[in-house]
Order: sequence, then C-alpha cells, then structure tokens
Amino acid sequence: MQYGLAVSWMLCSGAAVQPSPPAVTPRRSWVVTAPTSATERVDPSGIARVGADLVVVSDKAHLPLLYRLTFNESRLVRMQAWRPVGGAEVGHDTEGLTICDGTMWVVVEGDNQLVRLPLVGDAEVLKLDFSAVGTEIPSAITWMNAGLEGVACASDGRIWVAKEREPRAIFTIDARTGSATGVWEQWARADRVRELGGRDVAPSWSDLQFLDGHLYALHRDGRAVVRLDPSSGVQTALMHLELDEQAIYSGASPYGMAEGLWIEGDAVWILLDNNDDTMKAGPRAGEPAPMLFEYPRPEGF
Repeated sequence: MQYGLAVSWMLCSGAAVQPSPPAVTPRRSWVVTAPTSATERVDPSGIARVGADLVVVSDKAHLPLLYRLTFNESRLVRMQAWRPVGGAEVGHDTEGLTICDGTMWVVVEGDNQLVRLPLVGDAEVLKLDFSAVGTEIPSAITWMNAGLEGVACASDGRIWVAKEREPRAIFTIDARTGSATGVWEQWARADRVRELGGRDVAPSWSDLQFLDGHLYALHRDGRAVVRLDPSSGVQTALMHLELDEQAIYSGASPYGMAEGLWIEGDAVWILLDNNDDTMKAGPRAGEPAPMLFEYPRPEGF
C-alpha cells in the first residue's frame, strides 16, 4: 500500500522534488489497553523512551499523567500510571512528549503550555507566546482542537513545537521564556485543504522528534514521517507508512489517527489514538482501543 501526497503538502520551501518512496510495512503491532484503575476512556498521544520504558501521555482532559507501557505475549500493551505531568497549573489536553538529558517536555494543547518535567524535581509550566512570529498564524486563542500536538528538544537547548492544522506550523521556542522565535510553514487557505475520502482534510502535524541532527515530523493524514532540516524546515527525507485505519476501525474518518512518534535504533514507533472508533477484529473487537506499531527504520533515514 502506498500513499501519494501532493508536493505542496510534503515539501517545505526550497526542497527538491524527489520520487515518492514505497510505504514501509510494520514489523509488529499491539493493542493498547487502559490502566486497570481507569474509569473513563484513555487515549495515548505523545510517546518517548524514558530509561528502559516507552512512556506516553493521554490527551484526555481528566488525565494529565504519564504512563509506562507494559508489554505482554498476547500482543497487548497496557498503560500503567507512572507520575503526574505537574500540579493544578497544568492545563487540559496533554499531547506531545519528548526527553533530553534527563528532562522531559510535555506540550499541552488546551492551554498552549510547555511543561518542563525533570526526572527528579518539580515541573515548571511555561505559557507559550506566539505573538512575535508574524500575523499569518491565527491567534492562539482560536486554535482549539487544531492546536499544539508535538514537541521536540535538542541537548543544546533548542525546542520545537508543532501546531496541528489549519494552518499547520512548526515553531521554535525560547525554553527560558516560552516565546516563539521562529515559524515554518504558513499556507494560504487554498493550499491548506484537500479532499480525501469525500471529505475536506487539512494537512496536519501530530508529533515531533529531534534525533541525530534531524527534526522528524509525523504527518498524520499523509501517513508519513518527514525528516526536516532543523534550521530551515526543508524536507530532507520521507518515510511513507503502510497504515489503513479504516481497515482497523469501524467508522474511522480519513483524517488519520497517528498521534505519537518515537525513533530509536532501527525502529520507528507509531502510536494511534482510536478517536473513539471501535476495532473491527482482534482481542478488543467492538471496543475503542488505541494501537502501537513498530516499523523498521529505512536505511539512512
């Protein structure tokens, strides 16, 4: 299965047009189950490796927590509550998670916050300010559910956050103040929406990661991971994902469900938010369950 994408969607300014690579087939997949203590639906979003564990955040307003993933032999992985993202000052809808040098960073969509969370010590909440980077991006007050989805960090202190859609954008952030210092990818309205599966779909970023000098972005509706130059935003490589959510879930929309990205060694981890759609088959058939996929990382990617 291969997913073609319009060049204007996938290439940042200045990038050369390259042949579209074939889609990569996942090695393994797991159904993600909620903590045994959960009384409401838990939707994992951002994902990162913290020590020996893969850790996720949930984008549900009532659960500003970090969860460890526990694997078993039946192709199920359970979310186990680990620690809170912060105190009462942390807003709702935690979406993105990353880690650099013993410090985790969590982006909060509902309140446009960036949380600095050391492995040892208290959380610090930064209110993000995008006012210094131009007027083409609508006011953050109006972003609502089209707001911040991913965060990436570098050991030298650089921080990037991804705005999901309409328009999508990637911002560089001053980690001391929370102020945006730059922005990539602003589209005119005509470039922001295309028809997919009979519905208008806006191009979207849903997660970020900085690794080995590159910035990686998860392109949810394109079912792809894009490698970007972290200074200019120019695309340098592309990985298409063999992923068909409509074959997995009943009632799945064409927008895509991939919410989390983590790359390590020869593995690319992709985390699906089920969007309250029920699974068609498997151990959680008829239930709304997220999924985790492990893809082989293409050589040189």
